[in-house]
Amino acid sequence: MKNILITGASRGIGKYFADAYGVDNNVIGLSSKDIDFRNDSQPPVFLKDYAYDTVILNAGITNTYWKRTGYVDWETMMAVNAFNQIRFLYNLLPNIVGRIAIISSNSGSIYHIQNVRSYEFDDLGYKFSKHVLNMAGVWLSKKADVPVVILHPGSILTYSPPIEGRKYHNGATNVAKMIDLIENLTMKDTGKFVRYDKKLMEW
Repeated sequence: MKNILITGASRGIGKYFADAYGVDNNVIGLSSKDIDFRNDSQPPVFLKDYAYDTVILNAGITNTYWKRTGYVDWETMMAVNAFNQIRFLYNLLPNIVGRIAIISSNSGSIYHIQNVRSYEFDDLGYKFSKHVLNMAGVWLSKKADVPVVILHPGSILTYSPPIEGRKYHNGATNVAKMIDLIENLTMKDTGKFVRYDKKLMEW
């Protein structure tokens, strides 16, 4: 039985991962109750008791969060989506023996900024945070002794209400595809930015 660590595991894409991996593995799913990436980056002490076969960095804040609160805070978004999760992962590297998957977005791609659906100024914070996450993922791929992949999960509905006119993918289906990709990673794959369907992403 493998040890699988997932951040942001209580809802959305993280919960899809936790449910799928939980059938045959020991899943350690972290939520904001375990570590609040707005303010913290240190792995909880109990995590140091395990060696991890797979780590999935998934926690994040989307622009929908700010639309609900009415206050746009790019700094907090950057802390949660990039800075503190990367610090968390770096601190945990000695315990990771298998592979690392960083759940990013095509919003982090400079190439894909040409095709963005929203040109609202406030929405730039999310794109900035995912671009920084991608850069940090590549850096980690040079540092870690295990393969590190950066994944675009596709358009999965993780919030309500859905964006009018957008077509959404089935979350369980896309996560199953990503798990197949993750569990078959080798060092030849490290540092790549890949879609859920194994197609390479443009940076």
